[in-house]
Amino acid sequence: MNLAKRISFLLYKHSCVILPGFGAFLVNEKDAECNKTAKYATPRQKVISFNRQIINNDGLLANHISTEDNCSYDMGVQYIQDYIQSLWDVLHVKRNVEIPEIGTFYFTAEEKLVFVPYLSINFDTASFGLPKLRLKTIEPSAYTSTKTHTASAKPSSSPIEVPTPIEEPVTIEQPVVAKSTNVAAEVKPAAQVARKKKNIALQAKKIESKNKTTRTKRRLSALGIVNILGSIFLFALVLTMFNFERDSNLSDSLNLEVA
Repeated sequence: MNLAKRISFLLYKHSCVILPGFGAFLVNEKDAECNKTAKYATPRQKVISFNRQIINNDGLLANHISTEDNCSYDMGVQYIQDYIQSLWDVLHVKRNVEIPEIGTFYFTAEEKLVFVPYLSINFDTASFGLPKLRLKTIEPSAYTSTKTHTASAKPSSSPIEVPTPIEEPVTIEQPVVAKSTNVAAEVKPAAQVARKKKNIALQAKKIESKNKTTRTKRRLSALGIVNILGSIFLFALVLTMFNFERDSNLSDSLNLEVA
């Protein structure tokens, strides 16, 4: 079983993968960098570090082994213990051991475990495939030389022949008929406007004359009524005076007869 590939696979998805009793691989984020002095640029990346103090089993690696290999959890734990023992065996003999795609462990004379990660491997999936770039500075002399070269270049002073258009005689026809029709068309609206104005003036005069006649008729009818009332009043007055005189004469004659 290639347990190194299982560990590398889990480091792309998790920030910590523990080897029980040995230590833990931690994922550290590193921002994108542009170093003008060293002339390089790197994308955002995730690098691996190792912590010897984290040794408790969290079950992540054992569960992954049992799922992928269709074995029990205890069998996965046993695979991990065998792998750790093989690492220690190589370290005691060669003083270094390599875990592919992750890094290399070194066992010093002071019996200290040192881990050196592979910085060329980026565990950030968002920056997958983006390499480290070497920056190249643009020399200003090249720019100025090209600028002076373009400025010194002058256009050729050879005369340019401009084609002259050929003039053709143009005959202008005088639209006599169209002009007369246009004049007639312009005169007709003016005459129609004048007629409309005259008709409006005549209608206004007729309305004024009608109003005057109605006013005079109303005045005459009012005067006639007043005259009739006055004559009736006078007639009634005369009649009352006549009756009064007649009554007085009758009374006088009756008094004489009695006497």
